[in-house]
Amino acid sequence: MKLEAIDLPNISSFVRDYQENPNNLEAYFDYFPSTSVMDRVHFVEQQTYPREELATYIENYMAKKELSKKTRENIEALRKDALVVIGGQQAGILTGPLYSLHKAIHVIALSKSYENELNRRIVPVFWIAGEDHDFDEIRVSYGLQNGHLKRQVYVDQKLMKKMASEAEMTSEKLEAFLRLTFQSMPESVYTSELWQKVTHISSEVSSFSEFFFALMHDLFTEEGLLFVDSADPELRKIEAPFMAKLIESAPSITQKTMQLEASFNERGYGTPIQLEKDNANLFYVKDGERYLLRMDQDCFVNEQLGLSFTKEELLTVASDQPERLSNNVVTRPLMQEMLFPTIAFVGGAAEVAYWGLLKDAFHEIGLKMPIIHLRQGITYVTPRASKYLREFNLRVEDIWGGKISEMKEEMVKSQLPTETFQAIDELSEYVKQQYEVMGEKETWIEPSLLQRNLSYHNRQFTYLKQKMEDDIWKRNEPVLRKLRYLENLLYPNGGLQERVFHPYFMMNEAGYDFVQELLTLSESQSSNHAVVYL
Repeated sequence: MKLEAIDLPNISSFVRDYQENPNNLEAYFDYFPSTSVMDRVHFVEQQTYPREELATYIENYMAKKELSKKTRENIEALRKDALVVIGGQQAGILTGPLYSLHKAIHVIALSKSYENELNRRIVPVFWIAGEDHDFDEIRVSYGLQNGHLKRQVYVDQKLMKKMASEAEMTSEKLEAFLRLTFQSMPESVYTSELWQKVTHISSEVSSFSEFFFALMHDLFTEEGLLFVDSADPELRKIEAPFMAKLIESAPSITQKTMQLEASFNERGYGTPIQLEKDNANLFYVKDGERYLLRMDQDCFVNEQLGLSFTKEELLTVASDQPERLSNNVVTRPLMQEMLFPTIAFVGGAAEVAYWGLLKDAFHEIGLKMPIIHLRQGITYVTPRASKYLREFNLRVEDIWGGKISEMKEEMVKSQLPTETFQAIDELSEYVKQQYEVMGEKETWIEPSLLQRNLSYHNRQFTYLKQKMEDDIWKRNEPVLRKLRYLENLLYPNGGLQERVFHPYFMMNEAGYDFVQELLTLSESQSSNHAVVYL
């Protein structure tokens, strides 16, 4: 594999400013990647963290799988005095889109970089957002068949709004999903091995979060990547005193975040969270489903469930039943920071934007935001795609810029029988004029009858032109098939590849060692997007 840096098209003004003019964003962040890392280290060393409880939890959580020597060493280092680089994602099926993999790779590469710079242990941690319930994303995968995108869905009407960690998977439904997913990938020398590995892992899991963890741990076990599940009741027990702090500070957290979001919007960066003044930024969990709490005077309420807690009552829930409470997009970063001695957080563009609204919320609970790194993105070019790019003298940037649509339109346009089309248009206009004359002369004919008859002729003229265009498409199908493959591989659904395809789609092209090669390449990569040629 080879890698080259590339500029992303149409990045937001905020992301561009974060990359190029971070000093203009000091109102939203405590540190930047260019900041002296020792400033952050000194702050973290002044704080206290539940290291013993956290290390024991991670050891027990990950014990479901065989732990490598590196994993055990990282758990013990966290138990002592190691710092953390952290990132996370919801528990998508087959690890979800490629960006989940990319985030983990960036977390690992950055932890190694800081470890070398500081000459002290830095541990990579992945936060599985098992409390998320966006199953329109979680249960979907994409493949390519004959150049066409194929969408596969894990079908189960019982999922509803359950958290990913509570949503049960059945072996029959999962096997059916996996079979269809692998059928949507071209057969390669790696397909059989991948099928055996994935189906073996899938036979030992019972929820989306378990499947996610099992696959990710399998990919990164030798790197010692540590995992936590934000929906795990055992983790919630450790979070209990921190949840109490979030309850106590709920009104001021909301107020300060809304103020920063207003400032954010005034500078043209939009409203990433769209926070409302009565939002408590916490969920109440019942039967595996989350219900958003809002503040109503001195109470925390949810009308759908008929719930109403005074602050003291909700503090009791946090203390005695912490598994009943769950964080939202605002409080999850705060909880993460109270748990882990974090030196840096790795997030996507949307995450970096909404974290930028939380600076004052961090300060409200006596903390500072960690250093925020924009995760690296990657677009993969298969050998087949490389061949087609050379054949048409195209670059990946051309695909992003809509060049293929232009080429297809030009191809059809250049081959259209323009004289014949002109003759059809002239005939259509002549028929229209004759019907107008007929309508004026033969007043006994119902106008609606004439209109219906004219519409019939117009449809026939349109049909004739369409059939000619269809014939052109058929004659050029070999070329169009190649262009369709390039477009759907490199810019599927009009968006970045890493937001659509799952990692096993690429492993089917490059083999299971693909992840280890990416880790090696990423350690020397500094830009925020790259093209990797398989």
